[in-house]
Amino acid sequence: MTEKLNIINMIQRIQTIYLFFAAVAAFLLVLFPPMSFMTSEEATEQKIYTMDIRHVHEMMYDANDELVHAPHGALMDTWGLAALAMVVGVLSFADIFLYRKRILQARLNVFTIICALGYYGMMAMYAWLIVKRFDVDWYLEWSSALPLVIIILLSMAIHRILADEALVRSANRLR
Repeated sequence: MTEKLNIINMIQRIQTIYLFFAAVAAFLLVLFPPMSFMTSEEATEQKIYTMDIRHVHEMMYDANDELVHAPHGALMDTWGLAALAMVVGVLSFADIFLYRKRILQARLNVFTIICALGYYGMMAMYAWLIVKRFDVDWYLEWSSALPLVIIILLSMAIHRILADEALVRSANRLR
């Protein structure tokens, strides 16, 4: 009975919602590529480089936008982005269940924010490598904003966690 009440108390805290949505956003990062790459408009054949969970693939289109060449294999490994997104998602989700250890929960959120910033750093590194290697232009997709959403949600969760800790300490002082 007390275990069920503890779970209900955990769900009632707003930071649980923030952490859950941060975990969902991190898992969406794995599914949707953050960038796409295209050759310049002057080229006779338009090359589009797509980034999936682990690799960069090349697709070639002619002037009529018909597929000329489909991907045969990976041109570059990008599994580091997917791995870092999974780390952010797992840490955000696991952090939900540390509701009794508020200081640890806040510190783990800071580490998760650093990992989300590292995602942007790794994304920039891959963009630089791909642009340099294949001489293409890069474009951000909508999913490239998800790490920023994660950072905002985790910052809001840290604020609420530390407010809860202050409330508990003031209640202990009154006893």
